[in-house]
Formats: sequence, C-alpha cells, structure tokens
Amino acid sequence: MSESAARVLRHTGLVRVVHWSVAVSGIVLLFSGFGELPMYKRYNVVELPGLSWAGDFELNLVIHYVASVVFLAAILFHVVHHVARRQLAAVPRRGDLRESVAILRAMLKGGKEPPHGKFLAEQRVAYGAFALVIAVLAVTGMIKTYKNLGDVVIPPAALQVITLLHTAFAVSFLLLLVLHLAAFLLRANWPLLPSMVTGTVSRAYARRRHPLWRTGEDGPDVPSSTGKTASRARNAGPTPGSADRPRRPWLGLTTTDIVRLVPGVLVLISVGLAVTVSSWWLVLAAFVGVNLLQSAWSRWCLLERLLIRLGVPSSRANESWRTES
Repeated sequence: MSESAARVLRHTGLVRVVHWSVAVSGIVLLFSGFGELPMYKRYNVVELPGLSWAGDFELNLVIHYVASVVFLAAILFHVVHHVARRQLAAVPRRGDLRESVAILRAMLKGGKEPPHGKFLAEQRVAYGAFALVIAVLAVTGMIKTYKNLGDVVIPPAALQVITLLHTAFAVSFLLLLVLHLAAFLLRANWPLLPSMVTGTVSRAYARRRHPLWRTGEDGPDVPSSTGKTASRARNAGPTPGSADRPRRPWLGLTTTDIVRLVPGVLVLISVGLAVTVSSWWLVLAAFVGVNLLQSAWSRWCLLERLLIRLGVPSSRANESWRTES
C-alpha cells in the first residue's frame, strides 16, 4: 500500500463518541438556553416550520437539564480517561500563542509552518479556552440549578452576577464553536475534518505536517531527541506486533464492566431528574430495567455490540493484561 493510501489512527472510536457527545449536547444546551429567554417568540423563530415548540420555557428547561447531564458526563469522562492514561498532548503549553500566530501566518501566506506534534499549537490554545469556558458554565449552571431545588435562597445581587456570567460565557462558548468550525475553512486543515468521523488521517499527511507525532507508542508525551514534544498516545495507531499484545481495557474497564456501569449511571440520572424536574423521568429507569430483562433472556445487548465494534476488549479474551508490568 502506498504511503498516500496508508492511514494512521488519530482518534479511537471512544474519543470520537465522547467528542460528538460533547458537541451535540453543547449545541442543544445553547439552543435550549437561549430558548429560556423570550427571544424565539420575539424574533419569530417559533414561526419556522417544526419550531413552534421553541418558545415553550418549561420544555426548554427540561431539554436544558437533560443536555447538561449528557454534556457534563461526557466532559467528566473525557478528563478522567485522558488524565488516567496520561494523554495530555492537547493541554496548552508555554509558547503556544506565539506559535499559533506563526501557524496562521504561514497558512494565510503559504509559508512553512513550524513542526507539529499530534496537535497544533492553535488546537491546544482552543482546548484551553474551551476548558475555561466550560468550567465557568458548569459552576454557574449548577448554582442556578441548586437555586431551583426548593428552599434555597441566593441573594438577588449574587444571583444576577451568576446569571450574567452564565449568559456571557454561553455566548463565549458559541463564539469558540464558530471559530472552531471556521478553522476548517483553511485548506491546510481539511485533512483533519474527516478524522473526527473516520478516526484516521493519511500517513503522508501525518509525516508532512505532524513530524513530531510519534504514532503507535504507548504512554504520555515525552521530549523527543530534538527537544520538542511528541505524542505517544495509545490511540495514535498500531505498531508492528501490537496485534499480538493483549490490550489493556480503558481505565481498567472491559465490555462487561461498561455494560454494568452504564445502566447504573442511567438509573441514578433517572432518579435525580425525577426528584428535581419531573417524576416522568422514572420512565427512563423503567426502560433500563426492561432492557436488562430482555438482554438476560435474549443474550443480545446493543451497547455491548457497539463497544465491541469500537474495539473495547472483552473480559474473557483479554485477562492477560492484568499480568503486565
């Protein structure tokens, strides 16, 4: 196979699922959050086909709560997953702002970019900005939710500041999202766009634009021989003979573990929303129970099939990982 046709794994299936969970739930949060303001009726958004419901405050509030649970769960998993595996290539570093300017100048003027690892400096800067904005949104959002639980009194002046911060950072999140998408208008970034769907980039592209990205190595980012940093993330791609080695499950979890974990999380979410929003959320817990019963009878589980397709190792086939040093 020619190098131009060869592919390198850049994002595992799990990383892509988490990415799209954050993206979709984040967009839903923005839409439902602005829907709690009287703007959709004021600007006749409700007159658009299929959006007559958009002006319903209560409905938008419920959608906002559900999307926030998905959003925060995906963010929390992302942080724990990558910190536990010491995959920190996307974390901002000193000099990233200066390097980002050099990259942008090179892309606009057709010059030579500085050598990159797995992530560009501008991507690390954007990652840091998203992290800051999401942290403020999460804290202010939880305070606003706590206020709605019942006999909770927050001084009006403090609540006003919290609300203004939440709204301002929601607008910031929207602007960052627009800038994130606008980056793909630059031709140099086009090969990266499909990788969030397929998970791969061409080997030729990786060697040309990411020469410091050492694919297929396990462990954290470490300085390379040139003093730069190179990604040694497990999800970078296979190395010769890697198919013969047992794969360590994600965070020590196998398909069996995750199939047990997810129903437990869904039941807790169901009970929490039933207490804080509506008792109708107990239907989710009932659905989980029915699905567990049918899977025990039929021996078929959609989640298990998806995890296997994403490459999560089964407990039976990969027990030998526990004996690795």
